[in-house]
Amino acid sequence: MIGALGLTALGVLASSCTGSGLSYISHGDAAGESVYFAIPTSWQRFDVEQVFSTADPRASLATLHEVEQSLWGNIIVGRHVSSLAAVASGFGLPFPFGIVKAEALTPQEQDTFSLATLRTLILQQDPFNPSSSLDHFTVLSYKTFVRSGGFRGSEMTVEERVGSAPPIELEQIAEVNAATSWAYVVGVGCDLRCFRQNAGVIGQVVDSFGVEATP
Repeated sequence: MIGALGLTALGVLASSCTGSGLSYISHGDAAGESVYFAIPTSWQRFDVEQVFSTADPRASLATLHEVEQSLWGNIIVGRHVSSLAAVASGFGLPFPFGIVKAEALTPQEQDTFSLATLRTLILQQDPFNPSSSLDHFTVLSYKTFVRSGGFRGSEMTVEERVGSAPPIELEQIAEVNAATSWAYVVGVGCDLRCFRQNAGVIGQVVDSFGVEATP
């Protein structure tokens, strides 16, 4: 699952901490839309520059800003860790791990985009129709939605078992804009014991996610 660390995430962020015990983060993308979400102040967030420099330490800020025009992302962790290397197990960790991503779609991707595509944005395959015989999915909940501004997508909670590795559970919201030009996703999960212990706060983080057109 740590393929998520290769998401060369880029962008400009604004965050603030309030008395609610949550940190609020937002990002405006090249489509003129704003992604927003919140995490507990006790959690840790690796922003776009931190993720980018880990993926490619030699890249310049100019390259960072160029890539930002089509790809942005954050990694969020349910405790403070020393570095991204400490969360290399991704969703297999014994504490919450999450990905928030906004990505521009190519013309070819726009032509073939579907609800099935949304389900692959983090897992890299559709849990309803997995492409690997090693991966076994149990979809625990799933629903689709259409929101103000023409944003449409799905919410799902899924359990994944890969070979003999311990299973993980993931809660995800993914959506695409009205023009089918940008896709947005948040996913938070961890091993099964961790997920059961933290289901409430994981749900709070995922439910805080949204996208809207910038006025």
